Amino acid sequence: MKASDTGLLVRLSIGSRKAFTAQAFTIASLLVLISGSTALMNVPRATTLAQKAYGAYVSLILATIGDVLTILWSWSLIVWLLVFAAVYVLTAHTLAEFNSTASLLQAIGSSRSKILDLVLVRMILLGIVGWLVGSSAGLVLAQLSFRGMAYVSGAPYEIPVLFLSDLFFQLFFALSAILLGSLAPLFRFRKAIGR
Repeated sequence: MKASDTGLLVRLSIGSRKAFTAQAFTIASLLVLISGSTALMNVPRATTLAQKAYGAYVSLILATIGDVLTILWSWSLIVWLLVFAAVYVLTAHTLAEFNSTASLLQAIGSSRSKILDLVLVRMILLGIVGWLVGSSAGLVLAQLSFRGMAYVSGAPYEIPVLFLSDLFFQLFFALSAILLGSLAPLFRFRKAIGR
């Protein structure tokens, strides 16, 4: 596949930039919750030096924050279901808009599998962009909120972090929700373009 073919594939997959941006923002805004809570939950794991330096006070604050964040982390299933539902609606809307493009591509000789490949590329791109924006924004939000808590409580400021394993989990989370959420609309679309 030539570079020009790849660029055309990506442009056709994305379709309307405005719609793609809105969809990526929707996915990212839901992933911010998971990214932020994960970064805050990582603070106790990354603060062994602070616990030695500041003693029981920091341990108490981190334990309290850990308890609150455990409750927030249990919401990740709810967030996954929200992403799943949002992707279902967004995919149905996208495929309705993409129907005219698919008809045009079929008229000039594209196969049904090539057209479905365009939709799958769009879903994967949507997942990656939503993951990048959501993880970054969640980390910034976690740092701002922890800085505020540290300022109010007078505790030393520790930096919330995302480990590489957390980033891979969030990518898996985003892509699985997006691909599973788009299955039903894809099956209906596949039947529609098969006619």
